[in-house]
Amino acid sequence: VTAQGRGAELLDTIDKHLRGWVSTPDSPYFQILKRWGGFEPAAIFPPVFWNALVALSALMLLSLLGMAFLRKQVKLKTQQLSASNNQLQATLNAIPDLLFEIGLDGIYYSYYSANHDPHNNRTQRFVGKNIHEILPPDVAKVVMSAAAEAQVQGFSRGEYAMPLANGKHWFEFGVSRKPVAAGQTPRLIVLSRDITGRKKMEDSLLKLSLVVEQSPNSIMITDLDCNIEYVNTTFSRVSGYNPAEVIGKNPRVLQSGKTPAEIYTDMWAHLSGGDAWRGSLINRSKDGTEYLESSLIAPIRQADGKITHYLAIHENITEKKQAEERIERLAHFDQLTGLPNRTLLNNRFEFCLGRAQRNSENLAVIFLDLDHFKNINDTLGHTVGDQLLIEVSKRLKAVLRDEDTLTRQGGDEFILILPDTDADGATHVAAKLIEAVS
Repeated sequence: VTAQGRGAELLDTIDKHLRGWVSTPDSPYFQILKRWGGFEPAAIFPPVFWNALVALSALMLLSLLGMAFLRKQVKLKTQQLSASNNQLQATLNAIPDLLFEIGLDGIYYSYYSANHDPHNNRTQRFVGKNIHEILPPDVAKVVMSAAAEAQVQGFSRGEYAMPLANGKHWFEFGVSRKPVAAGQTPRLIVLSRDITGRKKMEDSLLKLSLVVEQSPNSIMITDLDCNIEYVNTTFSRVSGYNPAEVIGKNPRVLQSGKTPAEIYTDMWAHLSGGDAWRGSLINRSKDGTEYLESSLIAPIRQADGKITHYLAIHENITEKKQAEERIERLAHFDQLTGLPNRTLLNNRFEFCLGRAQRNSENLAVIFLDLDHFKNINDTLGHTVGDQLLIEVSKRLKAVLRDEDTLTRQGGDEFILILPDTDADGATHVAAKLIEAVS
């Protein structure tokens, strides 16, 4: 029925609600009618219908909630996978290595190089190619041999050298077996790193090590507390100590006690100031033999200038010093008697004369020779003559003072320099000399 008239809208509303009341037996309106008139309308739909409707609604609600939860989880997992992929990509970009995947037949399945590819920049043409097409035969053989070993043992390592446009490069690589499902083609992951710089550094360090170890000079390195950290072979040969006997000890184990204290004072003054020191040290070997060393000791600095160690380079100059002394004796001393010769006489005379003149002192010079010495050489031989000269030299020297000089000019001739001695004193000395050789 359609309402008409002035209250049509109101009547339509009432009719609408009435239809709703009839379709809903448990509505408040039916309860009112039941209480007032004892009227109870018959239900249009049975209760089982409403129970099913409620269950279906609950199921749909749970489905909607489940779908929302699944969408949220998918989104979360997608974000996690994206983050993981980004991190993996960043990790790969940070690795300065070549990463590729190959089969046992040498076919490239994937190839990755974040930086400039040292293999002639052929990254994009690797996939699908055989390793024998890309690498030189000897290099491909090394890599495939390692791949075969990795397939059996799970992992393998190796090195290879390869000529590139800018020269020979060295690479180290590792091969790992990739887990695959049953029936799939075996694959291996290869990580290759350019170690050319390290190889050059190792070569330089090896050369330096050989130079230091085989140096003809003793080389020692200590820390700042002067504890020995390194000695080379020459050190052991000169000192008699093997490295195990001196590592961790102070270099004073070599001291002989004959190096003047001021030498060490000067040495530490230089080192404490960060300067190198040069000088000579008298040291003692393990068996007690003394030897003279010319030493250079210098601080070792890091790149920032910080001193971390001391380096000592010692040259054994014992024989050199002895040779110099022998040359000195040959140049200034008579080889038979050991007395100063003509050259040293001139030096001593100039010195004594200058002092006498400065101090207004007397200076006496005596010339002495042996009578008939030639007859001794001719009759008894030169050996007896030489023994006679040696004995005469000893007797003459015993008469003189420490400041006097007795020289042999050759043959049987001797000259004496007597500082601070007048004529009377010289006469007295001459008489004692004649008495000593009579």
